Amino acid sequence: MIQQLLKKPMLLLMGIWLLLTAININKAFHVDDTFHLEAAQHILKDPLRPMSGMIRWDKPEATPIHTGNQPPLLFYMIAGMSLIFGFNEIGLHLLTALFCFLALYWFYKAATLLYGSDKPVFLLALLGLCPAFVVNQNLMTDVPVLALLLGVIYYISLAGRTNQTRHYIIAMCLLAAGCFIKYTFLPVLASIFLLFILRKQYRNLRFLLIPAGLLVLWSLWNYWEFGGIHILERRTVPTFSRWDLLWSFFTSLGCIAPFGFLLFDYLIKGRLSNYLVYIILFLFIQVVFFSYYGTGSDEEQLNLFLEIAFFTNGLIIIAAILRIGYRSFKQKKFAGFVASDDGLLFLLILTISVFIVLLAPFMAPRHVLLIVPLILLLSAPKISRCKTGLRAVAVSVSLVLSILLGVSDWIFADYYRTTSAGIMKGMPPNSKVWTTGAGGWQWYSKKDGMVEYSLENPQARPGDYIVIATNTSNHRIHADLPVRLLAKIWGDEVTPLTYFSVNKGFSMYYTSFGRPSWRLSKKPADTIFVLQCIDPSKK
Repeated sequence: MIQQLLKKPMLLLMGIWLLLTAININKAFHVDDTFHLEAAQHILKDPLRPMSGMIRWDKPEATPIHTGNQPPLLFYMIAGMSLIFGFNEIGLHLLTALFCFLALYWFYKAATLLYGSDKPVFLLALLGLCPAFVVNQNLMTDVPVLALLLGVIYYISLAGRTNQTRHYIIAMCLLAAGCFIKYTFLPVLASIFLLFILRKQYRNLRFLLIPAGLLVLWSLWNYWEFGGIHILERRTVPTFSRWDLLWSFFTSLGCIAPFGFLLFDYLIKGRLSNYLVYIILFLFIQVVFFSYYGTGSDEEQLNLFLEIAFFTNGLIIIAAILRIGYRSFKQKKFAGFVASDDGLLFLLILTISVFIVLLAPFMAPRHVLLIVPLILLLSAPKISRCKTGLRAVAVSVSLVLSILLGVSDWIFADYYRTTSAGIMKGMPPNSKVWTTGAGGWQWYSKKDGMVEYSLENPQARPGDYIVIATNTSNHRIHADLPVRLLAKIWGDEVTPLTYFSVNKGFSMYYTSFGRPSWRLSKKPADTIFVLQCIDPSKK
């Protein structure tokens, strides 16, 4: 079976793509999906003013879309898909499935171009089964920008070999598209510019006029629409300290890259035996088994060890990449290094990493996902020399972990979809039901007929109901509002499939010191409170 896959890599690609799509295709809208959906709804009403719509998101009251960080190309795509399929999960997730396929395909093509036919299958499995790739499909920007980045790398590398104008133009168009989905693509633009300068390929700088010119036009559009320039107004004030973001950078990378021990094997020059990996894996399985079925396990202490393990794994990966880059630079000298594929990959890893640590307001595995395929490509000659047993363990662990985290997040997202519908079914006819909270809850509660509660203009009256999703942001109501508690609704009972949890503060989407991106937890997804407003005189 394995030999057949090695001979038919497209079969493996399609298998991974079908697995990823199956997990995501009917997943409830989740986390930032709601912002993108509401932005798309605004675009359908006013397509020439995409940044002027009002959305209540990370502030108590609704604010214009241009106060957010993202440009609107993905919002336009979602709006276009909604004209065909409506705002339903399966139809809109087909858009993500398309980008998912392109990411896998362009990664395979780039790996084949860079390394021939012996390594791409193994690398493809490690990327396709990366936990962050599985969990962060949704309707978010991460998979689309990952696909476009890999497309840029493939066509830039191809252009360097063929010197054909059309390959440069395709790369620049993909680069421009990436910039208009997420500004994290800006360091990619800067890296390509710097690379052309260092390689003394001054004539190629003309191709950069495509993304640069479109960004200028976009800025002029912004000024006409709302009197500012969006790319200059994005929030760069961090939610946490830079030391916290740096720590979270390593833990985020370490938690989504189970292949780290392959790079550790490279660092210690192949002295890591298969037996050591098997022992560590066996001990981890034992810890998971006894902590789940036992009664005396301390979750906080257990997850502290997990976080330290993630940090160590991330540190090993970055140390290996620095070593690979240094040795390549030393061997090829400056001119040879910048002209090589190693130079391109190393520069992209460096600039993207510095960008997200210095300019991102917070850290999450989905941010770090962008550098995972670059790390795999740069380190491919090293990790492909590892023993077959080690590589098999890396793929197997990635597969199991991705399925567990993917299913856990699917159930987490579905909790808000099913709970919202269940609450509305249980309400008396013609009831006024207010909702507060963000993420998927915001979308489904309003879709099911609840009305968004406003701190600025409260309209709740005695007899009305208020439903609060306490694990989401912006779930506040007025402290002096007279209410009585009717019900508390917890998430479903924890199972082995949800024990690998991503629901602790949406940690796979928002990581910080003391909050690893995934953890072992028996705690429910959320607690939703159902309240009823009462007459103050009867309180």
